[in-house]
Amino acid sequence: MVANHPSMAKYGPAERRAIEVHKYYLGIELGRCPALEEVTDSWERNYALQWRTNAMKKAADAQLREIEAHRKELIRFEGRTVDFEEAARDWVSRWGAEWRNHWEDAVHF
Repeated sequence: MVANHPSMAKYGPAERRAIEVHKYYLGIELGRCPALEEVTDSWERNYALQWRTNAMKKAADAQLREIEAHRKELIRFEGRTVDFEEAARDWVSRWGAEWRNHWEDAVHF
């Protein structure tokens, strides 16, 4: 499995899964099982930039939704006006790292 190879450590879980899928389709295209170097070279050359751009946009959009929901909870809980910036700082300090780990481990891409 490509995802467990030491050279794949520089990629996060979601990108490793995408590269694994790429390996499958590249193998069909080539008519053989491609070497890991071929797979990662093809990935970096042809797909990585677009995949990363899309992944960052999806993650940012999801974070914005989470922060807005958190802002509404703060307003309801504290009974006062909470602007987006304050809610964002609070959300990041409380939930940001945990959310990011969960997001990266889950299949969102």
